[in-house]
Amino acid sequence: MLKNLFQAMSLRERFLLTVFIWVCLLVWGGSVMGSMKTFRSEFSRTKSELKTQKNLIGERETIEVRLQDQLQRLDPQKTYTSSQLVGKLDSFARNANLRFDTNSPNTKPGDIFNIHTVRIQVRQAGIGDLIEFDNQIKKESPYLGLERVKLTSNKSDPRLLNGQYVISSFELKENAL
Repeated sequence: MLKNLFQAMSLRERFLLTVFIWVCLLVWGGSVMGSMKTFRSEFSRTKSELKTQKNLIGERETIEVRLQDQLQRLDPQKTYTSSQLVGKLDSFARNANLRFDTNSPNTKPGDIFNIHTVRIQVRQAGIGDLIEFDNQIKKESPYLGLERVKLTSNKSDPRLLNGQYVISSFELKENAL
């Protein structure tokens, strides 16, 4: 029946029908090739992830031993809540004779610990005072850490500096250990 219908068409109609079928086949083939490329890419990525997970599972005991070792070094009582962090930084800045403003802390909650971040703006400070402030923060490591420091010279007195410190701490949750 299809053969008879094809035979009944003019040469021009046969040519156009053949071209249309080939175009449809090419579009379909391109779609299949794209799907195959996506499949291979996803398959490769999944295979890599499974290999990584297998390695992590194989190293589970070592990881747990290292985690316990690190947790024994940390004292949950020495970690800071957001208000304790602000108070500690206020004390450090006053001890270093800094003129400063403190922003409200940002807190990112987690399962094992919360991360608190505070930004301090320092105005018209001497380099020695800033170094003292920095050293006080370093003494509290690993419980406090500098994330970012930006210093600029003061426009009215280039011997003095203005600064912006971003300081973070973590609060270890005792019930998560």
